Parts: sequence; structure tokens; C-alpha cells
Amino acid sequence: MSTSYHPQTDGQTERLNQTLKQYLRCYVEDSKRSWLDLLWIAEVAYNSSPHSSTGSSPFEALYGYLPKTIPLTLPKEETSAPAVQDTVQLVQTVHQKIHKRLLQSKDKYKTQYDKHHRSGPVYTSGDKELDNVKQERRDLECKVKTLQEEIDFLMKLHNEEIWELQSHMIKKPANNITELDVPNFDLAAALGEVRLQYEKMAIKNLSEENDWYKAKFAELSTAAIQNNDALRKAKRESNESRRQLQTLKSEVDALKVTNKSLVLQMHEREDNFVMETACNQDMISHLRVEIQNMNETVARQQCENQELLNVKRALDIEIAFYRTLLEGEESR
Repeated sequence: MSTSYHPQTDGQTERLNQTLKQYLRCYVEDSKRSWLDLLWIAEVAYNSSPHSSTGSSPFEALYGYLPKTIPLTLPKEETSAPAVQDTVQLVQTVHQKIHKRLLQSKDKYKTQYDKHHRSGPVYTSGDKELDNVKQERRDLECKVKTLQEEIDFLMKLHNEEIWELQSHMIKKPANNITELDVPNFDLAAALGEVRLQYEKMAIKNLSEENDWYKAKFAELSTAAIQNNDALRKAKRESNESRRQLQTLKSEVDALKVTNKSLVLQMHEREDNFVMETACNQDMISHLRVEIQNMNETVARQQCENQELLNVKRALDIEIAFYRTLLEGEESR
């Protein structure tokens, strides 16, 4: 028992109250004038729905069998009871309204979910090629940097060796210099030739690396330009798709507004039709009563006329009798 002074109830009762509120909201919200006539549909739907705790419906738990459901389609043969067709049409209308409400609730839940969740990144056809080109460019830049460091290291090592040889030749005493087999041997010229050969090799390697780097860079630039063109094309297509999507969204919104207005008009017309039908039913019942009264009056008048005819016939007979008597006296 739940009151304002003792609002505590058990979990099953609270869940039952939530379910009944949801049922009544679905049946009452769109039919604020005729919701009382739809309560029996909500009662049938609740009593025939299985519970998650018991696994059976309240009707089955109480009587031991499932209730007979209302058919959702009209019978093929015409029935003599118009109330059956009215009931089936009423149930169909209620089910359509509830189905529409469920779809609206689904769209509302989806909109609320999309507000708190972002969509993943959108990949186009040229993104993978562009990433591969960027990775190859980074690898080539690392290789060029490594080769440049090796060239600098070799140049430094060459300079240190030349400096050591020169310092060794300068510091060596003159009396320790031995004569070479080759007369007039010029060590400085030989070192200069070796240095020139190292410099030529370094320049040649550097020029080859630069040529290879330029060729590879030109190739990657061409691929990057192509990928950029493909990316621009994909962006244009994406922008065009977005514009089309926005146009379709605006059209859908306009159609939704039109549909909403039409639904409101339909509800108003349904309410007016219900009111007119009720008035017509009252008028028909009043006319039936008047027709019955008129039939009774006509029958009563017919009875009175028959009595008057009988009286007239009796009078005619008496008049004829007296006339014959008078004629007999006159003849005497």
C-alpha cells in the first residue's frame, strides 16, 4: 500500500506502476477526448502480455489458459453485427497510433544517443596512398640524413689522417729520414693526390645521392600531386554529398512538419467525426422514438376509425330497418 505518508512499496509494485503509466501514456496521449473508450484495450493488452518474472500473462496465471485475442483484420464474409467491424477498426487505429509512437520514441532515443557519441573518421580512396607516400618520404629523408652524416664523418676522418701525417712529418728529426728507393719522392704531392681522390669520391657520392634524392623526390611529388588531385576530387564529392544530404534533411523536415499538420488535422477531423456521429446517433434514437410514437398513434387512430366504421354500419342497418317499417305503415 502506497500513500502520501507512506510512499514505500516493493519493487514489483513500482515496476507494475511504471508499466501501467507507460500503457496509459500510449493510449491516452493521442486520444484526450476518447481515451475512456480505449481503456479496455489497454487492459486486454496488459492481461495478455507475459511477465518476465512469472513467464506467463496475468490472465493465464489466473484462469490457466490464454485469452482470445481480437482479430486485426476484418472477416471476409459480411457480418450482421456492425459493432464487430467498428471494434476491429478501432483496434487497428489504436495499433497504428501506438506503432507511430514507438517509431517516434525510437528516433528520439537515437537522436539523444548520437548527441553523446561521435562518429569515426571518414576515410577516402586516396588516404592510404597519401599515407604511404608520406612514409616513403620520411624514410628517404632519414636515408639522406644518414648518408650526409656518413660523408661528414669520412671527411672528418680524412682531414684528421692528413693532419696526423703532416704533424708526424714535421716533428720527425732530419737525421732519422731514410732515403727512399724512388729518387726525389714528394710526400706532400702524394698526400695531395690522395686528398684529391677522396674529395672527388666524396663529391661524386654526394652528387649521386643528390641526383637519386631529386629523382625520388620528383617521383614522390608527382604521386603526391596525383593523390592531392584525387583527394580534392573526393572532397568535392564529399561536399556535394553533404549538400545533397542537407537538402534531403531540409526536405524531410518540411515533410515532417507537413505530416504533423496533416496528423493534427486528421485528429481534429476524427474528433469532429466522433462528435458528429454521437449527435447523429442521438438524433437517430430520437427519431426512432418519434417514429414509434407515431406508429402507436396511427395504430390507435386505425382502431378508433374501425370502431367508428362499425358504429356507422350498425346505424346504417338501423336506418334501413326503420325505413322499411315506415314504408310498410304508409302502404297500409
